[in-house]
Amino acid sequence: MLHKLTSPTAARSFSQDAIAQLNSLQSNAETIRKSAECRRDPAQHIPQMRDYLTRVGLSMAEIDRLSVIHVAGTKGKGCTCAFVESILRRCPEVGKVGFYSSPHLLGVCERIRINGQPIHEDMFSKYFWDVYDKLKRTQDDYCGDMPFYFSFLTVMSLYVFVREAVNVAILEVGIGGEYDSTNVVQRPVVCGVTSLDLDHTNLLGNTLDKIAWQKAGIFKSGVPAITVPQSTDSVRDVMLKRAKEKGCPLYVAQPLASTGLPGGLPLGIAGDRQRYNAALAVQLCQVWLQTRADSLSSCRWHGRYQTICRPGVTYYLDGAHTPDSIEACEQWFQKAAERESGQLSHTRSVIRAMSCHTTTSQQFSKNSLCFPSSVVV
Repeated sequence: MLHKLTSPTAARSFSQDAIAQLNSLQSNAETIRKSAECRRDPAQHIPQMRDYLTRVGLSMAEIDRLSVIHVAGTKGKGCTCAFVESILRRCPEVGKVGFYSSPHLLGVCERIRINGQPIHEDMFSKYFWDVYDKLKRTQDDYCGDMPFYFSFLTVMSLYVFVREAVNVAILEVGIGGEYDSTNVVQRPVVCGVTSLDLDHTNLLGNTLDKIAWQKAGIFKSGVPAITVPQSTDSVRDVMLKRAKEKGCPLYVAQPLASTGLPGGLPLGIAGDRQRYNAALAVQLCQVWLQTRADSLSSCRWHGRYQTICRPGVTYYLDGAHTPDSIEACEQWFQKAAERESGQLSHTRSVIRAMSCHTTTSQQFSKNSLCFPSSVVV
């Protein structure tokens, strides 16, 4: 049972109150064990996590907009996530990078990072009490239910990332995958699974195949999944079967050359296994960046550089209304119209007309308003 500590109404200090309350919660392993014992259906943990998010005011749509990179595995998932974070932080177009990991080495703030730095104690305390108070106020409506340690921190990390408007959230699975608190994410951008080994066998199963089934539980329909070469064919087969069941493509990232990075640069984290983790991280970032580019490419906004084709006529629409924007619209119109002219399959007379409206005085080039041209194929 959770200890019912009453927090003071005055300003609460990070060290005395927030950490004391957090440490009264139980471990992640204990959460999963109790879920299995009490419910005999650990799958109920994910709906429970969704309830926690609802109680703190987060929607699944907001979680989806975090552009999550989700990573499971037995060995190397923390290093893989660290590589991913390092790569994305060096891409100026990415923006804010959030990273949720476990366990921590020195202090719990390490688990929630933004742009490579653990959140400050003051920020941790602020968001801790925001989340805790909202959950506490709704506790009676949910049969007295409050999240345990890892589940709480998972909810809190997502809360922080949404409130701090990160552009990408890297989530490291705690234990397993299928029933892990982080698997509340419904629509990550890409999923990764590092090397598998026997660990937490009392929770995940005592064979590699059973563990592989759990780890591959983070796969989502239509979401690319990437892994590394595994130790046995049966593990690979289990992951392939899970990918097929969940309707997602599964790829294998081959390890980097033993010579390290191009130019002979060493990896920032030592150890031969890091060649696998780094290769997986590179592929995860590549998929994430490509998906972002595809999203930009497919973006549409009516009346903004919009093209509408009708029989015998093509309309080029834009809402330009200032001198600079009209100048840009003129350039776009001429280039787009020239491109279309080159695609016509027969000789015809083409009339180009640009009509615009502005509340300011604007000078146009004499050819921009109306000019005929002849297209010869």
